[in-house]
Order: sequence, then structure tokens, then C-alpha cells
Amino acid sequence: MGVQDDRRTVHSGLIHPSHHQYWLRDQVEPNVDTLYDNDDPGADPLVALDDSGRMACIHTGMYGFDLPVTVETWSRPPEPDLDLWEEVIEFSLRLGEGASVESLLSDGHLGLDLPGATGDYRIRLHATGRREAAVLEHLSLAEGDELVEKHMMQIWAAPSAPVRWLKELPRSVEELDPSLPRTDFYVETSTGQYWLSDYTTGRHAAAVTGKGNGVILPEPPGHMAAIFTARDDAIVEVVLDILDKAPELDLDGWDEGAEVSMVLTGPDVGCNFGEIDSSPPGYVDLPAEVGHSRTYRVRVSVKGRRRPHRLADHPGDQRYAERHLIQIWAAPDGPEKTWKTAGR
Repeated sequence: MGVQDDRRTVHSGLIHPSHHQYWLRDQVEPNVDTLYDNDDPGADPLVALDDSGRMACIHTGMYGFDLPVTVETWSRPPEPDLDLWEEVIEFSLRLGEGASVESLLSDGHLGLDLPGATGDYRIRLHATGRREAAVLEHLSLAEGDELVEKHMMQIWAAPSAPVRWLKELPRSVEELDPSLPRTDFYVETSTGQYWLSDYTTGRHAAAVTGKGNGVILPEPPGHMAAIFTARDDAIVEVVLDILDKAPELDLDGWDEGAEVSMVLTGPDVGCNFGEIDSSPPGYVDLPAEVGHSRTYRVRVSVKGRRRPHRLADHPGDQRYAERHLIQIWAAPDGPEKTWKTAGR
């Protein structure tokens, strides 16, 4: 079913997911083998993108059968409306002729009219009911089931940008263990670095040369900094705190630390990693209005370099892991400082 006005075209119908998934793609052959290497960085991933940027796999709570899906194609970016949805995430794809929402493992698809020619599009994906549907597993109109899981996509032409959560369900109470240390999010590296950013540069990675103190190296004008891991391939538990004053220096249990000054611009800050990913969901607010720049001190404390670090909530994970504490507070420009530099 399609409805059109001067700003958007709306298509809605039932998609038939199978194995907890369905797809958004066009007629160009995607790199399907890479889909599941690129889950979004949320605690319960909602979307995975193939390496070519031509296909998205959307993860459902239900195992299969009937999922109501609405697709809105817009001539301009719509204002976010988060109230009716439990989860909202944005990502980018390159789409062209024959773009559709479909399940490759069952019949049925939902065609859509792109608001332009082949090119880069931004997709805002909304979902509700995934957790409830995961318990029920199969939802079928023919069997009289209530279709508790629903999805909606908004699509408009826009330059490619990193995946960004706008609204994410908190981890369920059953998943939380009060004995575990706090972790705000994870980043994964294949180049030995990820990037602290206020998202004003339009770039995903920091333009730095060398490794500086080996922990954090800001770009000269600020706004982005590279944070380093000891090995190229690493997974990092990250705690990110925005503070109202300088914290006491406490390196007990940390292998090393470094502190630098950076200019950051409001309203928020987060971390980019990989090719397109960023965390935490929704970013973290700075004490600054939109467009307001000021100088901050950024302290990064690191563990896992002198002795193996095991991920607190993934005890069987054998990947090289580190734990980073990033602390940020407003302060005048000051000299770089380092502590307990391991092995140098």
C-alpha cells in the first residue's frame, strides 16, 4: 500500500522475517558474507551492514512469520519522533533501482520509491516489541496472534555518516550483574586506535601522525583525538565520564594514563571506531550548547597492557582486550601529562 504527499511517500505491509532477520537492499549484488561482521555497537544490535554499503540486515525479535513494516521515503530529513518507539537507530546505505525491504528466505517484499537517483541515503529505523516478540518467537496473523513487534523506516538522500543510536533499550535487569565493573560501551579496533570526537569535523577518524604518548593524541585544533590500544586488533571496555571539575588522580589498578587539553564543541561527544561505527548510543552531553566551543581536559586511564584483561561480561572471550576510562572536564589549556607509562 502506498500513500504520497508533497514531502513523503509511505508504503506499508507485512514482511515475513526468517531466522530473526530481513533485509533492505537494491538490485546490486551486496557482499552478504560480511553482513554479520558489522553489527551496530548496541547491547542488542538492531542492524548490520555489508562491507559494500549496499545492504542492511535488520534483526528482529521474532523468529519469523508476520512483521508489520512501514517505509517512508522523504524529500528532506524528517524531524525525529521517538515517543512511540522503543528503539531508533540511523545508518547509511547506497541505494538505487529496485530498492526494497524483503526476506531472502521467504516470499514477499515491500518495494519503495526512492526520493532521488542512485546514491547515498540515510535510514532511520524504528522498532518496538522486539523483546516481547523474542519470547513468543512466532507471530502469525493466520493463527490469530497479536503482532506485538512493529518496524518503521524513514529514508532520505544524505551523505554517508556513521551508525547512530537515537534511542536504545537499556539492558534488561536479568543481564545486569551488580558485581561487575561498570562498562558504558565497547569499541573494537583493527588499526590499534579509535577516535574521541565532538562530530563537528565531518570525518570518522582523527588525522594524526604517530602515537604521541601512546595513549591519546589530539588533532592540533582539537575536536578529535586518537586513543590507542597496544595491539592493532583489540576490543575495549570503555567508561566515559563528563565531570564538573578535575577528578582526583587515581591510577590504582591501571597500567598507564595520559591527560591532554582539547577544544570540543557542544552539544555532545562520543567515540568512533572501525569503518562506520560510533558509540555510545545517543552520545554523551557536554556542558555546552550546540555550536559552543571551549577547552577541556581529557584523561584516559588504561589497563590490559601489562597483564591480560578479560572482559567482565564476556569471560570466555579470548580476544586481546583493554579497559579504558575517559574523563572529561572543562578547564584551561594545560601541558600534556603521563603516568605509569608501561614498557617505555
